[in-house]
Amino acid sequence: MPPEMSPAAETANGLPLAAVVLAAGQARRFGRTKQLVAIHGESLVTRAVRGALASPAVLVLVVVGHDAARVRAVLPDETRLIVVDNPAYRDGQGGSLRRAAAAVRERLGAAYLAVLLADMPRVTGEHLVRVHAALVDARREGAPYRAARAIHEPSGLPGHPVVFAPEALDALCRLPDRDDAPRNLLRALDVLHVPFDDDGVIFDIDRPGDVGTDPI
Repeated sequence: MPPEMSPAAETANGLPLAAVVLAAGQARRFGRTKQLVAIHGESLVTRAVRGALASPAVLVLVVVGHDAARVRAVLPDETRLIVVDNPAYRDGQGGSLRRAAAAVRERLGAAYLAVLLADMPRVTGEHLVRVHAALVDARREGAPYRAARAIHEPSGLPGHPVVFAPEALDALCRLPDRDDAPRNLLRALDVLHVPFDDDGVIFDIDRPGDVGTDPI
């Protein structure tokens, strides 16, 4: 997007939304491939992808790494879905998000980018729609936000989804491989907090005891 374009002009031009599900990690604390653990008969990664597909995203990316072939095998056959490989998944989450952002830039040019995590089964398409809409509406009014994220209102804890504005794509495409790279980028941006009163935006599956699960 040209740097002189205002948020209002950008919204009027209808820039698209893309969504990425980060599903490349090893899940060392969980002890097995967490992305494939089933909840109510559906793998965590499939559940996250389904939430992304329920949004207005014109492109949904899934970044795979650890146990990539098995993760690919449970993904739905959907024309909006593409899989991005991260062979350096052991080096941290930043590399996965960088690869996803580069794929969005290649296919769409300027776009909003929503980020979802494969181990947060209570995040839905409705959460994504609300965070994206709040960011677009605020920018239409001239606010300088470059990202928005869900916040658990009772606790004040930051959560997901996170949605990056189109101007953030360049920075996303330069992220280092470290796990803290996405957090550090968010600290450097003007971020809109979108409050939710349900704990789905902060609940994640970290260890087997977090939820009754069965491997697929």
